[in-house]
Amino acid sequence: MWICKPLEAAMGQGIFVCNNVHELEFQLKSRKKYINSLFVSEYIERPFLLRGLKFDLRVYVLVVCMTPLRVYIYDEGLVRYATTSYASRCRSSQLTNYSLNNQAKNFKNATSMSDTTSHKQSFAALKEQLGVLGVDYERAWRDMHQAVLEVVISMHYHCTGHPSTFQLLGFDVLFDELLRPQILEVNVGLSLSVEASVLDANVKGGVVVDCLNVVGVAARSAHVAGDVVGDAVDEFARAAETHFVRVFPTAESMQLHTPLFKSIDPHTLALAELVAQTEPPVSSSNTPPVLAPDPATPEGKLPLCGVQLRCPPNRTATDFLSFSHVNASVFMKKKKKKKKLKLRTRPKSARPH
Repeated sequence: MWICKPLEAAMGQGIFVCNNVHELEFQLKSRKKYINSLFVSEYIERPFLLRGLKFDLRVYVLVVCMTPLRVYIYDEGLVRYATTSYASRCRSSQLTNYSLNNQAKNFKNATSMSDTTSHKQSFAALKEQLGVLGVDYERAWRDMHQAVLEVVISMHYHCTGHPSTFQLLGFDVLFDELLRPQILEVNVGLSLSVEASVLDANVKGGVVVDCLNVVGVAARSAHVAGDVVGDAVDEFARAAETHFVRVFPTAESMQLHTPLFKSIDPHTLALAELVAQTEPPVSSSNTPPVLAPDPATPEGKLPLCGVQLRCPPNRTATDFLSFSHVNASVFMKKKKKKKKLKLRTRPKSARPH
């Protein structure tokens, strides 16, 4: 089964599922809206359930800069539940969109950060429920962090940005029945409205405040191009006082994710070497990547990629670039038919002499 999402729509509008190409073609012919461009991905039919309900996570990811790359993940977020038991297989059992589910008669909003009975909860409430089930919450969260970071790294080669720009992203993540994180989509224009909810006010308000604290808006306004590595170190200190968890660069992320880069820019490489010197080494059975200068590079200059790539077991950088952690997807575009303009002429009797 495949799920099709219109790229120009939001809040669950225009989404449909199909089993084969013929059904897809039928849907495209029968629909009048949201058919110009579709994101098609494999539908996860066996999600991890809580209270018999399907749920997904809204994870807030802050990309401060692409060169050198710095990525943070907020340690709180939103857990969004369907309003009907997954066993019923009806539409409301499959959708977790808050904008749709809050119209349901049985929808219950959270009254506190620890509320575990509502259809919209905090990560803290989710952690409590997983703990009761004996689930290793910390391991599931580490896997989710790795999945998010892999997606950002896959975009690294294709994105450029000025050191004074940053981006807050909203990752939608679903755990399958084996508690493997699946990235559903990445939202750029994410909603930060509080919706008159205690939960939204605490989570989204905290995201905005800590985001500005990490970025250092006051310092950025008078920023002059200079020591970008030094600026990043100052940023690390600010982030340590917030709820954003730095996931890149760290000693562990450089050790595990260096092979996923198609090319590492000099600033990211320099910052990684500094982190490797100042942070304690990670105890792991995997052999860490060796940050070594390219012999062909003139002395005193940083190479474009001075790293000996040593990929994790059973995974290569080429495999990842061709098929990332995101589900297999294909963009399908349907050309708009150009309307021919019909020229209307006046009757001979109405023409001026």
